[in-house]
Amino acid sequence: MAVEYWGQKNMRDIDDSEIEEFLNSIPNIGKKTKSNYQSHLKGFWKFARKMKAVSADEMPLFEPIKYDLGFRTVTTWQLQRQVIEKVKEMTFSFNPRIWLAIDMLATYTELRPDDIRRIQEKNYHNGFVTIFYPTKSKRKNQPWITIKLIDEHREVWEWIQKTFPAINHEMYFFRHHKGRARAKPGDVFSDKYLARCWQRAAKEVGLEGVSLYPGTRYTTITETAQLLGRDAAKQASGHRTNKAFERYNQAINDGAYQVVAKIRPKMTGEVIRLNKKRRHKGHHKGTTDSGGIQNDKSLD
Repeated sequence: MAVEYWGQKNMRDIDDSEIEEFLNSIPNIGKKTKSNYQSHLKGFWKFARKMKAVSADEMPLFEPIKYDLGFRTVTTWQLQRQVIEKVKEMTFSFNPRIWLAIDMLATYTELRPDDIRRIQEKNYHNGFVTIFYPTKSKRKNQPWITIKLIDEHREVWEWIQKTFPAINHEMYFFRHHKGRARAKPGDVFSDKYLARCWQRAAKEVGLEGVSLYPGTRYTTITETAQLLGRDAAKQASGHRTNKAFERYNQAINDGAYQVVAKIRPKMTGEVIRLNKKRRHKGHHKGTTDSGGIQNDKSLD
């Protein structure tokens, strides 16, 4: 895009005003996206200076573009549970790991989707799941976290391991059982796979505009803050700064497990009905209909 805009113009002749004009010429973008574009340009100019293609005097100033990160669109525990129960109904019979992954994201707010995908069979022991992070990750001072599972999840986890045994303990736990269009049996769920499963279930129950992460983690953080207070929600979420927490919380670690134990009955309370579609019950059985996820090629 920048090449098309400036063509063969020498970058030494491009000043701050021209960069601002370029950023303003990009249609339909907000301040955050504009800041991202500016950051890429700044990185290119810094590289050019390092290579002595431009001098320090020829470097544009790149004045910071200020913007506020908006609140995430969340839902309620009742509607969250409706979607998760629909996920179970649509997927449990052919791969119960899908429901378990999504329910865990909604329950243990310290977990991120990438954490779920990182778990290997060997990381589970007697009701505890330990997640290890790369040495170059942002968690330099805490290269792992351990999650204590509630009884429901522990029982389902162990049932899955017995029913669908792994070839070896290095296999990722949240994986495909059967081959799909872009995945082989045993492949870990892609970063978008669970999101598509959530979106399909949300559509089935009539919930729109709430994607996987806001619908699970952010919703639980907000509802926990309303139920138990902001400190409890922050403790369970693993946020280390108020700035990060405020973005996710919209309410005016053994400790984390204690919070989960308190909120779980509230999370799994009576479900608000948006339609009259049949609800699946039970952990180890599943029913699907012609609209089930396993028959939906868009999820492959």
